[in-house]
Amino acid sequence: MLANSYRMLGESYLVQNELGEAQKHFMLPWQRTALPEVVANALFQEALTLAKLKEFKQSAVLFQRFVQDYVSHPRVDEACFWLAESEYQAGEFGRARESYGKVVLEFPKSVNMSMHCMDWVPTTV
Repeated sequence: MLANSYRMLGESYLVQNELGEAQKHFMLPWQRTALPEVVANALFQEALTLAKLKEFKQSAVLFQRFVQDYVSHPRVDEACFWLAESEYQAGEFGRARESYGKVVLEFPKSVNMSMHCMDWVPTTV
């Protein structure tokens, strides 16, 4: 219950565009609980908040962790997309191309893929 409260506080700060405070509150649940769904959601939100703060290297690390640890999570396609975006913004163009390719090949019906990835369709991944 406490972990969900931290997540909700993070959401509140995010809506108010107080990204630093949002990031702090998203970090707390995944450090203090063992409930997989709460941890997954908090980890995703912290990674997304870091991307919004333009902390792309840190964001990429957390999205990579999310993608590896939560392969069957309903937002894994979105996490793969944001991993690619974070890598690209961090100047990791080769990694970004691989990650965009993963979105294209593994999640062809993803909204993110159809909106953003068509220029990145790899010939081989």
